[in-house]
Amino acid sequence: MSGTLSTEKFALFADLGIITVPENYVHGTQLNLFRARYQDGEEMSFFYYNNALTDANFLNPSCVLKPGDMLRLRVFKQTVGGMTTSRERMMFLKTQSKVVFPSAQGASLVWEQKRGMLPKGYSYCSLDERSQLWEDIRGYHWVSGINVTSHGKFSFFLGQFDRDWGDDVTLLCFCDESLSV
Repeated sequence: MSGTLSTEKFALFADLGIITVPENYVHGTQLNLFRARYQDGEEMSFFYYNNALTDANFLNPSCVLKPGDMLRLRVFKQTVGGMTTSRERMMFLKTQSKVVFPSAQGASLVWEQKRGMLPKGYSYCSLDERSQLWEDIRGYHWVSGINVTSHGKFSFFLGQFDRDWGDDVTLLCFCDESLSV
């Protein structure tokens, strides 16, 4: 498998259409408001929610979204057995036209707008450049993701960028529809 090019290791799993960034979206408060709205109220939407998914930790994604931005959302699945690295996954995503990396904020919008379309039994990671990800005090860089159990329960989790990913963790691919070809 080491001779397989990273672009041959992934295939389209789902095309979820367009996500439009809401008019009331504010990058600097998106994650804290998301948590307050969907997790800290009387009815929790997630069976697990990582407390480190905050605006302070994910302030600097490669792509800072703005109200009105339109992103085509596709999901890619690993087609080979075993594990792949974040670097392999990033190399693959960069082959996609107009790809952008909105990190945890992008994942929060996926949950808000497309959660009913996410196939059950998979995790969906929102990768970004390692240098743009939150680095904890131990030096680990963290990638945000959404998990949907086979029963339709959700979690908002973090995975380590420097650990390998299994074939049950898919790739969220955001492509900016407002960019010229």
